Amino acid sequence: MTLFSFKSYINFLSRNKLYTLIDLFGLGVSLMFVILIAVYTKQELSTDSFQKNGDDIYLLTNEQFLASSYRLGDKVKERYPQIRSVCGIVINKSDIPSISSTFQVPLNGQKISINIGFVDSVFFQMFSFPLLEGQAARVLSDKMSCVISESYANRAFPGKNPIGERLPLFEGQIFTVSGVMKNIANSCIPYTDVLVRMDNADNYNPSIISDAFDGATNTILAFQVQPGFDIHRIEPELKNLFKQIFWAYQTNIFKEVHFMPLKKVHFSSIDATDMLNQNSKKFVIILLSVGLLILIFAVLNYINLTVAQAGFRAKEMATRMLLGSSRKELFLRLILESTCLTLIAFLIGLMLADLFAPMFGNLLQSKLFLSSILTPLGIIFIIVGIVFIGAISGLLPATIISSVKSIDVVRGIFRRQTKMVYSKVFITFQHIITIVMIAASITMIWQTYYIVHAPLGYKTDNIINIFTGDLGENDVRLLRQELPKIPAVKDLALAQAIPFEGGSNSTFQLHGKNIYMQFLMGDSAYFRIFGLKILKDNHLNSGQGYFFTRSSFPILGISEDAPAFTTDNGRKTRKYLISGVLNDFRLVNITDTIYAKHPIAVQLLPTDSIPPMQIVVSVQGNPYNAYDAVKDCFEKITRQQFQGKFVEQQIRDSYSEELQMSRLMVFFAIIAIIISMLGLLAMSTYFIEQRSQEIAIRKVFGSTSEEMMRRLVKQFLIYVLVAFLIACPIIWYLAHHWLASYSYHIPLSPLIFIAAALFCLLVAFLTVFFQSSQAAKANPADKVKN
Repeated sequence: MTLFSFKSYINFLSRNKLYTLIDLFGLGVSLMFVILIAVYTKQELSTDSFQKNGDDIYLLTNEQFLASSYRLGDKVKERYPQIRSVCGIVINKSDIPSISSTFQVPLNGQKISINIGFVDSVFFQMFSFPLLEGQAARVLSDKMSCVISESYANRAFPGKNPIGERLPLFEGQIFTVSGVMKNIANSCIPYTDVLVRMDNADNYNPSIISDAFDGATNTILAFQVQPGFDIHRIEPELKNLFKQIFWAYQTNIFKEVHFMPLKKVHFSSIDATDMLNQNSKKFVIILLSVGLLILIFAVLNYINLTVAQAGFRAKEMATRMLLGSSRKELFLRLILESTCLTLIAFLIGLMLADLFAPMFGNLLQSKLFLSSILTPLGIIFIIVGIVFIGAISGLLPATIISSVKSIDVVRGIFRRQTKMVYSKVFITFQHIITIVMIAASITMIWQTYYIVHAPLGYKTDNIINIFTGDLGENDVRLLRQELPKIPAVKDLALAQAIPFEGGSNSTFQLHGKNIYMQFLMGDSAYFRIFGLKILKDNHLNSGQGYFFTRSSFPILGISEDAPAFTTDNGRKTRKYLISGVLNDFRLVNITDTIYAKHPIAVQLLPTDSIPPMQIVVSVQGNPYNAYDAVKDCFEKITRQQFQGKFVEQQIRDSYSEELQMSRLMVFFAIIAIIISMLGLLAMSTYFIEQRSQEIAIRKVFGSTSEEMMRRLVKQFLIYVLVAFLIACPIIWYLAHHWLASYSYHIPLSPLIFIAAALFCLLVAFLTVFFQSSQAAKANPADKVKN
C-alpha cells in the first residue's frame, strides 16, 4: 500500500481536527507513561543482572534481617573451602545523621558531607562494579587506600587524575586515592562517595569489627561460592555453630540461618537495616497496572471515536467496494491506518518521555535511562507493541466499517446504529476506571496525611534536630553559647538520640524471656522540648537511673513501684535503677510495629555530662527564617555543611514510600481524567450533532431549550451513576485490602465513594454542558432543513 493510497485518510484526519488531536494526544501521553514505566520496570527487574559472579553470590540472613555480625564471615569461610571469598559491606544510606555513614570532610577550604562505605578488600573482585582507574585486585590492598566515585572525583579533583591524591577522612586521617569507580547504580548495593577498607570501621562504629560479635545486625555479609556448590545445605550446620558462638542465637533472638541469592535481594521484604537498596515488587506491579489502565483508556478513546466517526468513513468504504475493493482489503486498510496512527503517537510519546524522564524519575526516586530499552531486543518489542496496539485499536472499527452495506449508508441507518451500540459501554467503562482511580487517590492522600500527623505522645512541631557526633568539643561549646542568642531559638537541649530515631538498643533476658530495650538520653531541656511528662518521680540522683514509659513495665514484667531490676541472661548481668514513670510515647513513627513492642528507657543527665551526639533546638516565629538562622550560625562556627532537620520533616521522610505512591496515584488519576474528559468531549460533540434533528423536532412540538439541555446532559450523567454503582464494590475491595496493611489507618468512609462519584459527575457535567447548551439553543429551522 503506497503513501498515495493514504490520501483519503489524511484528508479525513485534517477535516476532523478534534478527533485527530484527541487520538494523538491520548495515545501519545499514554504511550509516554508506558515507555517510562517500561524503563523503570526493566531497570528494577534487571537490578544486579550485570554482576558476572551474580549466580554465585549469597547474602547471610536470618528470619528478620539481611544484616549480620561482621566476624561471622570469617567463622563461616574457615569451615567451608567451597566458599571462595566473603565480603563485609557497611554503607548506611539512612538520612538520619546519627546513624548514617555520612562524614564531614574538608574540600576547598570548607567541610562537606560525603557518604563513606566500608568494605573488605575483595569487594571489586567479587562484584562487577566498573573501575575507571585502578585494578580490582589492588585498589583496596592497603588499609589507608580508598576508592572514590566518578561524581566525587569530578567534585574534589576537577580536571585532573585523582590517583595518588591524598584525602583526609575521619578527623584528619590521610587516605590515598587508589581507584575511581563508576557511580554505583542498578544494584542493591547503594551509591557511596568513598569506599575504604573494613579495618577503618571503628571510625564509624567500633562494635562492627569487635571480636565479641557486639553488633548483631550492623554488616551485610556477602559470600561467593564455587560454581555448583549448594550453599543452602550448610544452613543447619551453621545454625548449630552460631548457637555455640553467637549470643544472638544463644538467647534465641535469632533462630534461623539462611542464604539469599544476590539477585533476589532487591525485592526481598527482609529488613536490610537501611544498608541496601530494596523495592517492593507490589509497587512495580501496581505501577504497571496503572500504566496499562491509562493505555486501555487511550485505546478505548480511539475505538470509541473511530466508531463514532464510522458514518463519515462509511461512504468512502462503500464507494471503494463499488470500485472493486473486497471487505478483506478494506479491513486490512483500516488496521494499517490504525497502526500508522499508533506509530505517530509512539514517536510523540517517546519525545515526551525523554522530556519528562527527569521529573518522573524524581517521583519514582530513580534515575531513568531511556537508552536501556533501545536495544535490539527492546526495539523488536517496541515494533511488536506498536503493531499489537494498532491492531487492537483498529479491530472493532475495521470490523464495523468494512461490513458496511451501501443501502444502509444511503438511508443513514448505519451511522445511527453504530453510534448507539458501542458508545454507552465505552463511556461507562471509562467512568468506572476514573471513579476507582479518584477514590484510590483520595484514600491514599487521606491515609498518608493521617499517619504523618498521627499523635506520637511527644512534641514534634518547630524542633530542629542537629547531629553533632563528628564535631569537636570546642565547636559544641560554641554552638551551646551562640545558638540561644538567636531570637528565634526558644530552647536548646543536648541529647543522644531523639524518639523518632529509636534510641540505642540493648538486648538481654529478664525472667527467662528476651527483652529488646531502647535507650534515650537527654538533659532537662530535652524533657521540656519534647514534652516528656514525668508521671512518677523516685527522686534519684541525676543520672543514677532511668525513667521508663508506663507501657514498658508490663513488657518488663515488673511493677511501677519496683526500685530496680537485674538482667539474668548470664552474658552481661546488669542492674537498672528506676528513676520513675514517663507518659507513653511512640518511637520512630506510628506505623512501626517493632519498636512499639520494646520498653523505652530515658536517662535524665546534667547537661555537661551528656556525650553530645545531638543538639535539639526548639524555635519560634517563622520556622523557615528560624531554620536559616540556626543553619548560618552552625556553618559559621563549624565550617561544615548543616545537616539539621525539623523533626516533623524527618517523620514525613519516613513515609517516603507512601508519599511516593499517593503522588503517583494522583498524577495518574489526573491524566486519566484528562483523557476521559477529552474522549467525552469528542463523543458528546458527535452524539449531540447526530441528535440535532431530533432536538429540532422536539422544540417545534413545544419543548423549551432548558428542557432539551437537561435531557441531553441527563443522558451523559446517567452513565456516571451506572459507573458509580459498578465501581463501588471495586473501590471497597481495593481500599479495604490496602488499608488492612496498616496497623493505624483511616476508616473506609462512605465519603470516599461519594467524593469520587461527585468529582466524576462534575467533570462529566462541565464537559458536556457547553455542547448541550449550544445544541438546545440552536434554531430548529436550520436543523430541520438539513
